Order: sequence, then structure tokens, then C-alpha cells
Amino acid sequence: MTSTDDLSDNERKEVNMIVRKLALLLIFLAFYAVNIFAQNSKTTVEITGVNVGGGNIHICIFSNEKDYKKGVAYREYILESQNTVLRHEADLPYGEYVFMVFQDTNGNGKMDTNFLGMPREPVSLYNHTGGIPGGFNKLKAAINREEVTITMNMKALKGS
Repeated sequence: MTSTDDLSDNERKEVNMIVRKLALLLIFLAFYAVNIFAQNSKTTVEITGVNVGGGNIHICIFSNEKDYKKGVAYREYILESQNTVLRHEADLPYGEYVFMVFQDTNGNGKMDTNFLGMPREPVSLYNHTGGIPGGFNKLKAAINREEVTITMNMKALKGS
């Protein structure tokens, strides 16, 4: 094999171009490999008990306790309340999430609460069994399969 000193300027430029193209190809392949191994789930959120025409349905998905406490959703989807049962598919990376759904009956884009923090609009929290809802760890759902269905039933709280 000859050294680059034995090459003409044009040959040296051609070798440099090939090396750059190979480097770019390796970088592309590395990013592609990372995406192949990152697993995502087709997560279907099924909502029952929807009041048809009673306001948009907000699906809020929280990915950690800090954001859940602040009310900052990792993902939020807004659906029209066209049927008593609605379904929405979300592509989520494997992980743990809290799912909250509410019906925005007054159209202000947020879940209204009373002075005690109790929702005034129909709401559902996945894994909530009644009483005061727990934190992220109590309510979280493990999303760890290719397809997952989360079923939630909307309810208006008494006195709301």
C-alpha cells in the first residue's frame, strides 16, 4: 500500500472524500441502531362514560413524579366528545406513566377544581381506586409490551 505522500492532489482529495463519506455512514448507522433497539408501545387509551357534546376530552400522560405534581404532561391529546366511548392511540417508549383524563365542560382548556383541589369536571385517573389519589408511584402504569390498552371510566365527583 502506498502512503498519501505518493498520491497526487486529486487522489488525496478523493481519498479524503471517501473517508468523510464513510464517517457519515458510520454515524448514520449508529443512530439507526439506537432507534432499532429503543422499544415503543402502541398504547391505546380507551375512555368510557364520555358525555357526548359535553366538552373536549383531555388525555394527559405524565412520565415522572415531579411533572405529575406540577401538572406538566409529558404528552397531552385533546379529543372531541363525539361518542360515549373514545379511543386514542399513542406511541410511547417503554416506561412508567400516569394517565389522567378529564372532560373540559366549560372549554377553558384546564381541569377546574374546587377550593380543596377536587375536580369540578368529569375525570379519571388510571389505577385510582377511590379516596384521595396517591402520588405518581401509586398511580403509574407499566408500559412494557408492544401493545397496551389503558381503559378509563369518566366520572363526575359528587358535589363537584
